[in-house]
Order: sequence, then structure tokens, then C-alpha cells
Amino acid sequence: MTEDEYLDKEENDVYIQGLVTRCESAYRDGILETAVFSEEEFDILINYYIDEMEEGVVYTLAKMAYEQHPYSGDLTIRYADALIVNNEIDKAIDLLNKQLNYDSCDSDIYLLLARSYVRKREDEDVFFYTQKAVFFNTEEESDFFWITIAQEYLEQDDYDNALKCYKNAELLSPENNDILNDLAYTCERAGFLDESISYYRKYIEKDPFNDNVWLNIGTTYARRDESDKAIEAFDYAHALNSANSSALYNKGILLINSDKFSDALEIFDEFLLLEPASYLSFIAISEAFILKDQYDHALMFIRIIVDKFVGDYEHFSELLYTAYLKSNNPEIQLYYIVSSYRANNFSDIDKNIDALMMHKSTTWLDKLLEMIPDLKYNERIIHYIEK
Repeated sequence: MTEDEYLDKEENDVYIQGLVTRCESAYRDGILETAVFSEEEFDILINYYIDEMEEGVVYTLAKMAYEQHPYSGDLTIRYADALIVNNEIDKAIDLLNKQLNYDSCDSDIYLLLARSYVRKREDEDVFFYTQKAVFFNTEEESDFFWITIAQEYLEQDDYDNALKCYKNAELLSPENNDILNDLAYTCERAGFLDESISYYRKYIEKDPFNDNVWLNIGTTYARRDESDKAIEAFDYAHALNSANSSALYNKGILLINSDKFSDALEIFDEFLLLEPASYLSFIAISEAFILKDQYDHALMFIRIIVDKFVGDYEHFSELLYTAYLKSNNPEIQLYYIVSSYRANNFSDIDKNIDALMMHKSTTWLDKLLEMIPDLKYNERIIHYIEK
């Protein structure tokens, strides 16, 4: 960057910040909707708040922009986009159709219409307007429109139509490797695992050193219950990128599911060097030790989970229940009650308190009340305290 370019950028940043300050001051004072901005200023502000992911502010500004500059095609399109995001689909379609009367060759209008009809689940119109957008395109890469609509379909969990769109994109840009990855991912989500592997393999032929693609190949093989191929793919992903912790985590989980608990624990030792505070890995390690009947080792990690983390306590409590049934360990029973409580599972709490107190020690009751003070109002607890 030259000195002149740097100064221009610095001056532009100051201008944008001043505009944002003016906008936010009006917002705090409750007068934003009465503020007046030029077309250029609205464009800058809308872009800024899109980057900041402030959808509510974007919607307000886009609506203001349209009302203050109703003859601006660009701001009309911005407002239609905001309406779609806000799920005001019919209103967006009416606005876009009116805009077509002024500019029937604008690919952005057709793309927004296609996005609208995805939300209405009217697929024939989706494909019609996407083809129109491609036909009138003069600026974007030719695959852009089909990829955009594919992503819209993915947000609706409509994998079949997403695949159709990605395949159309591939026809337009067969050299675009990312489309192969998108096709593979979508096939995997749709349950077309053989087709998914095929697309990943096509990707690897062009770019054999992408560790994330090898990771995805591994997860797809794991879904096909082909453990050896999955582990080979995870190993290759990790060899290509030693910082790819997901490859280690997925390999560790696969080894646990294959009853190779000691091998899994070795992998998680390596994983913890990369992510030393991973809630999910601590659960997996606990599970491996439980399945090896090594409850003292499991408790080292269970204590950390209960003390330090907030997460999926429903799954964790199920694991602890299994561990307690196998071990009859009162400390595991204690943590099972705590995790069930945190998972809002209160149905068997009295029965579990009874089971805990069968161990004939007030230590566990004291510990339980320390961890869940509200239980002092529980009738079962009151019963044991009075005893």
C-alpha cells in the first residue's frame, strides 16, 4: 500500500466512523427513524452493520433508505434483501416485481426473487428466477447464483434441491474445486454417502493436501461404518496439519466406538495438547475410562466437567448413570444427581437421593447441598437432614 493509498484509507475510515457515530447517537436518542442520510451514506451504513451482524439495525436503515430515496434501485434492492432476512417474503416479492418494471435486466433482482421463493418452497419459481439471474449476469462469477441458492436451500434443510443447484454450478464452473466440496458435504448431509465419497475423491485428485477435506472423508467413512478407512483419512488429515484437532477428536471417538479404549486415550492425550480445555474431550475420556472399568481415572475428568463446564448435561448424565450402575460408586451417583438437575431432569431425583443415602454417609448429602443449594427445600433432603 502506497502512502497516498494509506492516507486515503485512513481518511475514509474516519469518515465512516463519523457516520456511524452520528447514526448510533440518533439511535440512543430514539430519533434514528427521523434521521436523514444521502444514498451513499445509507449504503455505507448498511454495509457497516451487515459486517457487524446487526440485523435489526440493517432492517431499520434499509427501510428508511427506501422511504427517503424511493427511486434508488440499489436501495430498493437493499430493502427487499432486508425484508427477506426478516421473513416478510410476500412484501419483498411485491417490491421486487415493481422494480422489474424499471430494470428488467438486473440479475440481483432475479436472485432475490429466487431466494424469496426458496422461503415459500415454490421450487419451480426458484429455478426460473435463478436461471434469469445467470442469464442477465454481467459482474459475478457464473456459478455464484446457483451456489447462493444452494446455500438458501441448505438453511431450509432441503438437501435435494441444494444438490440440484450445486450440480448446476458445477456445470458452469467445472474448475471450481470448492463446488466439489460443497457437493460432497451436501450428499453426506442427505445420506448419499457413496456419492459424497465420490465427490471428495474428485476434490482430492485436484488438491490432495487439503487436511479439512481428508477430515470430511474420514467422517463420511465413519458414517458408513468403515472404521479402517475413516482412521486412515483422519491420520492423513493430521499428518497434513498437526494443528487439526478435529482429526484427533474424531479418531478418538471412533476408537471408543470400536472398543479400542486404550488407543483412544492415547489419541485424546495428544488432542489435549492442542485443546486443553475441551468439554467434549473430557466426556469422551471419562467414557473410555468408564468402559475400561477404571472409575478412579474417570472421576478425575468427571470432577473437572462438573466443576468447570456448562454443556450438554443430558448426555453427560446418561453416561454417569451407566457408570453408577456398573460401579455403585457414591461419588459418581452424586455427580449423576447434579448433572440430571442441571439438565432439568427432576423426575427421578427423590429416588436418586435415596440411592445416594444408602451409602450411609452424610458426607454425600453435605456435598450435594453444597453443589445444589436449592435442594435444601426438597422434601426428601429435609427428611434425611431431620434423621
